[in-house]
Amino acid sequence: MLKSKVSGARALILWVGIVFLIIGAGLWLFTSSIIQGHEQVLSHPNLSEQDKWRYEGSLRWWRGTSMTLYYPLAAVLIVIGFVAIILLILLR
Repeated sequence: MLKSKVSGARALILWVGIVFLIIGAGLWLFTSSIIQGHEQVLSHPNLSEQDKWRYEGSLRWWRGTSMTLYYPLAAVLIVIGFVAIILLILLR
């Protein structure tokens, strides 16, 4: 009975670690792709002045928010995922 509870807890910790890794990597990649998309749109020569201002403002917001919120959050999720998986490996 105790062995099944322990193996169930280990499986749960493994899945939580994997999910945190996936969410963290997805958040990192999503934020990076948004910033690259805005940079790519701004490089088009036939962009109107109003659209250029709009995309520059949006790019500035995404860069600032990514450095203060999204990248740190993604890093924390990735670290939690790795720690959960490494703990499972070390505590076998």
